[in-house]
Amino acid sequence: MRERILRRFPAGAHPLVLASDPDGLLEDDDVRQALAGRGYRLVCEGDPFGTWAAAEALRPWTFAEPVLIVTRGPLEALPYDLWEEGHRVELSLADEFAGYSLPLVRELTPAQRRALAAAAPPEGRLNRRATAEVILREVFGAALRSLADPGALLLWLSGVHEGTGPLPPAIRRALLGDLAGQPAYRGWPLADVLSDAQAYRAFVQQAWERHVRGSASIRRMVDGQGSYAAAFDGERLQAALGALVERGLLCPVLVENPAAFPLWARPGLAKDEAAGLLRRLEEVHEAASAPLGEAEDWEAVGRLARAWAQAALAGQAGADLPEEARVRYCDAERAVDARFGAWLQAAYTALAGRRLPEPHHVHHVPGFLAYRWRQRGATGRVALLVLDGLSLADWQVIGPAWRERHPAWALEERLLLAQVPTVTAISRQALVTGRPPADLESLTSGAAEAAGWRAFWQGEDFAEEVVRYERLALARQEASAEVLEARFAAACLVDSSIDDLVHGSTLGAAQLQGSLRRWLDDYSPALEAVIDRLLGAGVSVTIASDHGHVEASGIGRPNEGILADARALRCRVYSDGAQAQRTADTFPPSIVWADDGLLPAGVTAVMPARREAYTNHGAKVVAHGGVTIEEMVVPLVTIDGERARC
Repeated sequence: MRERILRRFPAGAHPLVLASDPDGLLEDDDVRQALAGRGYRLVCEGDPFGTWAAAEALRPWTFAEPVLIVTRGPLEALPYDLWEEGHRVELSLADEFAGYSLPLVRELTPAQRRALAAAAPPEGRLNRRATAEVILREVFGAALRSLADPGALLLWLSGVHEGTGPLPPAIRRALLGDLAGQPAYRGWPLADVLSDAQAYRAFVQQAWERHVRGSASIRRMVDGQGSYAAAFDGERLQAALGALVERGLLCPVLVENPAAFPLWARPGLAKDEAAGLLRRLEEVHEAASAPLGEAEDWEAVGRLARAWAQAALAGQAGADLPEEARVRYCDAERAVDARFGAWLQAAYTALAGRRLPEPHHVHHVPGFLAYRWRQRGATGRVALLVLDGLSLADWQVIGPAWRERHPAWALEERLLLAQVPTVTAISRQALVTGRPPADLESLTSGAAEAAGWRAFWQGEDFAEEVVRYERLALARQEASAEVLEARFAAACLVDSSIDDLVHGSTLGAAQLQGSLRRWLDDYSPALEAVIDRLLGAGVSVTIASDHGHVEASGIGRPNEGILADARALRCRVYSDGAQAQRTADTFPPSIVWADDGLLPAGVTAVMPARREAYTNHGAKVVAHGGVTIEEMVVPLVTIDGERARC
């Protein structure tokens, strides 16, 4: 498939090439690398004027360095002067996958399409069911009948979520239809386990913990008798238990005497409180050792971010950790910072151009919501719930609690990059308005958020009166009747309660963890009630964060007076590059961030290179504004009600 596509784009043939690519065939990383090797410079803007401006900025167009304009729409919709001058190419998924049900093929990622293209083509035209079976076999390496055994299903899903996934919706529906009625899966949250890697890991962990502590006693385990977590009664999963632990898919359960358990169970057991953290740190070191540096390493970065979030939760909560665990935690922190910092410099701008079908930057979120709305037939209503300051580690605490409280909710998790610098005025504005920082009206005030949200949806042909923006303050008052009764087509709800906890945590991350667990008991139920009301009204709810946060130590305050355009604990923003450099020189080592293609021209951000803050020397704060993995990689969670699962 790759070679057939590339034959349409020879080197040195045309100075300007226009490609209609409605199915995203050119989003394959291998194809893009090959095109770059042939000298092509890609333009993938969404609107005609932006496309024209981006193409004009790349003049002169030459045979040696041709410009390739890629659009998902028809070529006739491009500006006329480009259409008239360019060589035109039209790509079609139907040409590459003749014989398959194309709606199912469209759901595949580029890597999954490559795997399907490598299989023998079908002899005749396949229906949806037959196509799903071929995809399941050729792309994901399983047959429906082989997954009737719970242990086999869990082992297979470990490979799916770690490598070949995500499972396309049609494949998930086919599996649900075959597995849901089987007695072995009664009570299983199959929809979550199939679609969400975090939910899968949580389920495996819960099943193992119940096997050890719940209805399975030590004697019953020795005797091989069944339990609620029947998957671990099977020999296949018992044999793989050690591998699941080594890969970080299962954390050892603490018990008083691991030696009292059978040999097969001991890899999943631990005695001291530091064991879980050390195991997680091994996973962090393994993830951090992966080669990073290009945009296509986003999946590896996601694994690193999740592993570090779990380790950070355990490390920050462990007040009495042994010295070995503390030293290894600090080593892992330095490794994560170095690895992620280098990757971010290389990939941040490139990922900003990869918008659909999967978002990568927070400013892609409104476009992602509109895309999902159109995929569902341009019907229904959407609500974006912005949890200001929600970090990935915070979500590791909140997500499992919500799943337990609301088994009817179907949660699907993605990860995004916040905008640099990770301050609310920039990153939340970008998230709400769908605009990169360079297109924002202000980098110091979010006053235009509501207007930006309405403008985006009006651009999608939504009437102004059915678009709503509201700031929630559920500790003081209910959401408005318009929200609770779902009298809107697209709503943005902003809740700052978690960000308030962040800025109030004067004793560091451990205090924030305690505050977050109280938030779950005291504040979260009201927020969950709003979500439940919306889901009950048929609204698709998406939870997004504008930035995370990190524990930092004070290194003093820059004395720049009014010379800084914006000031935060973890960054300064300047329109004077010389002043920015003076601040960086005064507080070494510093990161000087500019000319990234997303910030306005002439704007420079200065941030501490380490986990430090511009506040009193030695003060411990929880803050944001910088580019650590905790501040930059944030969750995006879609929630649908029970009816959406069926």
